[in-house]
Amino acid sequence: MSSPLNFHLEQYDGPLDLLLDLIRKQQINISDIPIARITQQYLEYMQQAAEMNIELSAEFVYMAATLIQIKSRMLLPRDPELDKIAPEEDPRQELVERLLEHERFKAAAEMLQEKRVVEDQKKMRAVYDTVTPDRLWDGKFRLPLKDVTTGGNFGRQRILNGQARSPHSGVDFPAAAGTPVFASQSGKVVLAEELYYSGNTVVIDHGYGIYTMYCHLSKIGVAAGDAIKAGDELGKVGATGRVTGPHLHWALTIQHARVNGMQIVARQP
Repeated sequence: MSSPLNFHLEQYDGPLDLLLDLIRKQQINISDIPIARITQQYLEYMQQAAEMNIELSAEFVYMAATLIQIKSRMLLPRDPELDKIAPEEDPRQELVERLLEHERFKAAAEMLQEKRVVEDQKKMRAVYDTVTPDRLWDGKFRLPLKDVTTGGNFGRQRILNGQARSPHSGVDFPAAAGTPVFASQSGKVVLAEELYYSGNTVVIDHGYGIYTMYCHLSKIGVAAGDAIKAGDELGKVGATGRVTGPHLHWALTIQHARVNGMQIVARQP
């Protein structure tokens, strides 16, 4: 039995995203940030990233300096007499305002993301619900990359940040960005566009409810409605969508059932 695909993703769009995540995980009131604790955790994250050779942008370094400065200001004693004349503003105030603004924008972005994912799912469901009553393929199905004989991950359980997700529905082929991707068999292109998770995606209808899907392309070279022959170039390998590196995700669907394309190719008479 294959071992699970275990992904531990701790990637952030920017320093405010990291800070907001640290605050959320500990259920801290944004308006009353324990700056010493948060600063320590922020610096620990940067240290871990350095140990894993993950290069952080200058924004993360600047935020680290800002946190250290705020922490220093809060540790310095304040003259009570000066407070009577001009009370000092909380050193955290500007950071709090930025975090609150970022939280509002992030919430709006998550709502739009969720809406788009639902729209993509409806689009794919409509594709697979359509069964062309004619055979559009001719001959044996073939692998979508030249000089490739192996692929992996079909059916493997995925674990994302400790949570089990649906089994991997296709075959992954590691390949350099820009590698040509070819049609596994003849048919009709029914989808050729960018989707949220699978990035630049092409789906070919081969008839009788058989479809092949090609995902994460850097470039799409066909359009919906195109008639395709086996071996025609569809696009180039890329890393679009929610992926960590360039590869081709290739899926074969028969009457709504996801099947292992590697086995189908190997077992053809």
